[in-house]
Amino acid sequence: MLESGTIHYVTFNPDNITVRTTTFGSDEQGLKDYTNINDLPVWMHRAVATLFAVPESSQHREIEGIGRRLSADVFCVYEPIDL
Repeated sequence: MLESGTIHYVTFNPDNITVRTTTFGSDEQGLKDYTNINDLPVWMHRAVATLFAVPESSQHREIEGIGRRLSADVFCVYEPIDL
């Protein structure tokens, strides 16, 4: 469940190994592109790594307080309140 009101959609492009984030619910709304997953903010990188462990076929693709796996390459990450 979302607590902070800020959601980041993280999309991976496996063809050219880029990452795009789309942010909603904060003053920093918009798109941001990264050339490598390691360039993501540490908290976001950890959240995505955790969500990668969730099987894409699972009915329970949400981890409370972290986010949700939407597909093989798309994740919905909840920004922690304490940032």
